[in-house]
Amino acid sequence: MWSLTPIVVFALYQFLWYQFKKVPPETFLIPKDYKGKIHVHFNKPCGQAAEVKNGRRLYKIPMNGILLSQFKDKQGFIDQQYFLFDKNGRLTLLPQLDVRDYNEEWTLEKNSNEPSRDILGVFHAGRVSDQGSYEFYVSTYRQLRDSFGFQYDKQFDSLEQKILDTCKH
Repeated sequence: MWSLTPIVVFALYQFLWYQFKKVPPETFLIPKDYKGKIHVHFNKPCGQAAEVKNGRRLYKIPMNGILLSQFKDKQGFIDQQYFLFDKNGRLTLLPQLDVRDYNEEWTLEKNSNEPSRDILGVFHAGRVSDQGSYEFYVSTYRQLRDSFGFQYDKQFDSLEQKILDTCKH
């Protein structure tokens, strides 16, 4: 019996630690025809009103891919879902994809189950930028590679800066 005590204490500690470190679940609604970078900026009083549906934070991404949100930024374990929506309100779940699953000439260990390079999905989900905001990409692997050449961190959008500047006033 005493030999189980450390295991039970450790399991309880892990459970409680996870509970305190998780953030509210989030759902991102993305226009059906949108492809490219999405950037969500938090703590913006002039941003989209905080909306919760079925216990999930709801983010309605505009067609320019730049969302200013009144939600407070939270860090921790994430539960995010991504959907495309059409003009009739129909939702299509987008898969979360990982660039490490694709084989390139520099890949040391080849993935025998490489996904199609033409599946539309979300890349770099849950990534926090250096500006304290979320950013991710809605793309196929082929578009991500060909459009950005894996240098998307260096991209800066003047439209995004203009939108952020108008929120300061």
